[in-house]
Amino acid sequence: MTFMLQHRNRTYAIIALLAVIVALGMVLPRQFTQPTLYQAHATVALDMQRYHELFDANGQLDQDFRDVLYQARAVMLVRHPGFGEPQMADNVVWQANKLDVAVTTNTPQLAATLSNEYADVLIMTIQAAGGREILRNVLGWEMTLALRGNPAVDNETRILRDFVRLAVFTFNRPIEPIAKYTRVNELAFADQSDLLRAVEWHRMQIEQSQPATQNAEIAQRQREMLQSMREFEAVMRTANPQLMFDPTRVGVLYRVGSAPLPQTALPNYLWLIIVATIVGGLMVAAVIIWFDRSVGIVARGAEIWSYRVLIEHLVRRNLLLRYRGSFLGFAWTQIAPLMQLLVYWVVFGYFFPGNTLALYPLFIAVALLPWTYTSDAIATAVRSISDNAPLVRQTYFPREVLPIASVLTSMVNFLLSLPMLIIFQCIMRYVAQGTFSLPWTIAYLPIILLVHTIFVLGLALFLTALAVYSLDVIHFVGIFLQVWFFLTPIVYSLNGISSSLARVLRWCNPMASFVEYYREILYGQPVASGLFPTPGIPASESMVRSLLIAMAVMGVGYWLFRRVHDYISEKL
Repeated sequence: MTFMLQHRNRTYAIIALLAVIVALGMVLPRQFTQPTLYQAHATVALDMQRYHELFDANGQLDQDFRDVLYQARAVMLVRHPGFGEPQMADNVVWQANKLDVAVTTNTPQLAATLSNEYADVLIMTIQAAGGREILRNVLGWEMTLALRGNPAVDNETRILRDFVRLAVFTFNRPIEPIAKYTRVNELAFADQSDLLRAVEWHRMQIEQSQPATQNAEIAQRQREMLQSMREFEAVMRTANPQLMFDPTRVGVLYRVGSAPLPQTALPNYLWLIIVATIVGGLMVAAVIIWFDRSVGIVARGAEIWSYRVLIEHLVRRNLLLRYRGSFLGFAWTQIAPLMQLLVYWVVFGYFFPGNTLALYPLFIAVALLPWTYTSDAIATAVRSISDNAPLVRQTYFPREVLPIASVLTSMVNFLLSLPMLIIFQCIMRYVAQGTFSLPWTIAYLPIILLVHTIFVLGLALFLTALAVYSLDVIHFVGIFLQVWFFLTPIVYSLNGISSSLARVLRWCNPMASFVEYYREILYGQPVASGLFPTPGIPASESMVRSLLIAMAVMGVGYWLFRRVHDYISEKL
């Protein structure tokens, strides 16, 4: 009894040590590679009465402001790829009747420059949002005069009627006639300024969103729209040169001076993070120990380990059966993913043009291989019991061996395809940069693969257990994998969709996060064509979240499989 207790305590100590080592391996690489960061603050004064639509009844910024902020961030992201990421983070806070616009970067000068620029873009966006309502009223009167047969009396009137004729602007509410005619030059200076910003903002949007190829008629109409807006801008500036955009001009909305250079770097709290990581690893170990005392996972793991020769035999057999009779044999581990990559590249790069991501073939490749590993592991694991029915009926062994062997087979196949990915990556980087090189971040691959495999194995155990109850699950999995593929950002980037939808996909679809991890260490953050993505280490908090999800899936999957384990032979 004493020996058994000592053995169990030794096992628990090993589990705790491994949990801490894995936790530190996930968190510390990101922390050690983080550059020193500086934060600069720009201040924007804003008249709450004039821009009351941006505030709720309690005087706090509401959804209208968040929409404006989203548009301003989109402009900054176009100008500065990576804006909004941890190394170029932004934060806008309403305090003391002013907007505090903060930007964090790796140099004091860049932080100050970007915070000023971000404040200026935000000012222009707010003015444009307010000017759209003024413009809607002005166009309503001009439309009324045109319908009455009144001719245009000057260039300003002619251009405004061109806005209506060409449907240059779309509004949340339809254009309506107004009772009193007010010419643009009779408006208050602040109203004229906001109206001009609305026109300038819309022109910039059209210029930035023009596709490379489009219908000739649409292209001609857009040229006319742009020409009419440029003419209107010129007319207004000629009439009043002070209408030129000057974010520092004191008024109802302006930037208060310039952001001062930050004198000290932001604290990194490295030791606090290390201590918290160790405590977190010990907590995970405590959960595993509690789980073991409930279902005996350690003893079961030892029993499965004693059948490692059988697992090795099944993995070897699965690989040999997969390529048996093939002339090229294991060369298909390189050829198959390469051909699959070419198919997706042609389909989404040429049949559906408009993709502007840099190194798009590499963008697909680093996501396609992990997805293939996942889908292949799930599809084979869920059939592993029924496919090996004679073996299950004739002899005893832990039934977990079968789905484990299926997952390991797919993982080996994934590892065998990595040389093709590495060679392909070197070629793509050579074409883009002129040098053969691999990012050092590839060293983080084992950590991601470990967490990814825990998740895949847990899901495989869960679906295999359900397949024991009903073979319909096997057919359902095929459909499920097809839907899952399109919900995973393999041929598209989450940066290209709305932030709220991207957040939902990251939290509700663990594979979306895993794909982004592989992509971040092998490809980098998605950037526009013409730029070069720089690989990095995934965010520590995101990796921890994925590990917790993977362990939860593993726990539920193992628990359900143990529930059906003793009935598997009877069900076949």
